[in-house]
Amino acid sequence: LNPANTRGLMGVVLTYMTQGLTDKAVQFLQAEIAKAPARMEFHETLGDVGVSAGRFDMAIAEFQQVLAATPKGTAAQGSLYLKMGEAYQRKGDFASAINALQEARKTLPENERVLTNLAITLASVDRWPEARQVYEATMKIDPNNGIVLNNLAFGLAEHNGDLDQALTMAQQAKRLLPTMAEVSDTLAWIYLKKNLPDQALPILHDIVTKNPGRPTFHYHLGMAMAQKLEKAQAREEANKALALNPATDEKKQIQDFLSRL
Repeated sequence: LNPANTRGLMGVVLTYMTQGLTDKAVQFLQAEIAKAPARMEFHETLGDVGVSAGRFDMAIAEFQQVLAATPKGTAAQGSLYLKMGEAYQRKGDFASAINALQEARKTLPENERVLTNLAITLASVDRWPEARQVYEATMKIDPNNGIVLNNLAFGLAEHNGDLDQALTMAQQAKRLLPTMAEVSDTLAWIYLKKNLPDQALPILHDIVTKNPGRPTFHYHLGMAMAQKLEKAQAREEANKALALNPATDEKKQIQDFLSRL
């Protein structure tokens, strides 16, 4: 009845997506774009659907088309670069993700989502000094961002940073996100780095009980038991971790740990 109003179209797309009918959502949007190729909001929505569906190349192509029609130096441009960066992240193209997120930061310098995604991506490709700077910039904007506190604490512990500072951050993250297993694991990991297995063990027992399918948690519990000289239990947990098909790098770490027991 009113094709110029996008609310009906967006409602149809949302309904398809809620039902898991991604192909229908894509086909519906493509048909509308064929009728009105200049409607950039249709292209952007198709990009959003593409990301949700794991069709990252399609999503990036749509975002790039919208970007070409978006005024430079605007918040809208930054938002598009953010979406592109997240699509590249999920695709596994981290170099392109970093480039897009750095562009997003230029027009959205205090956007926590931009900064957090950028820091996480930098850390994932071993660019820790840059990642740390971005995390610290995020902390200035929101000192109570639990995810950032956790990631910064973990990064400091992994890269020979100040363990006392890392512990303070991890404890604050735990207070902010008490039920997030990854946050609890970071806190326990820092206790292990400080050779405090008695503090780490109850945390690790709890998260392994609640998350029995996570190899990292079994591995860290095994390390805590090794620090307590409980070698049989340490081997048992390490073998449980290996049985859960950890990532290649972690698998090697666990195997090295077992060889030292």
